[in-house]
Amino acid sequence: MQRLARLKRRWRPVLRWSLLLDAVALAALGLLTVFKVPVWLGWVVGMVVPEIGLWLALAALVVAAGAWAVRKGNRTVCAATLVPCAVACCL
Repeated sequence: MQRLARLKRRWRPVLRWSLLLDAVALAALGLLTVFKVPVWLGWVVGMVVPEIGLWLALAALVVAAGAWAVRKGNRTVCAATLVPCAVACCL
């Protein structure tokens, strides 16, 4: 039982930061639904991202729920994750 608790303590920060990176990536993809896609990114991205915009918003909600679930101990990273998730949902 102690081994499981130690494993949770070790992986919780990794999960928090990976959720933060996922939230930032989803917000960046959300920006592609509002602004014109850069030429160097390719036309496929400009076509696919607006088509899956609703799924990206759902993914942002899932990431926000995960960040809220592991908020114990470090609320700053949780808040920093929830802000890009809100931006991604709004875009």
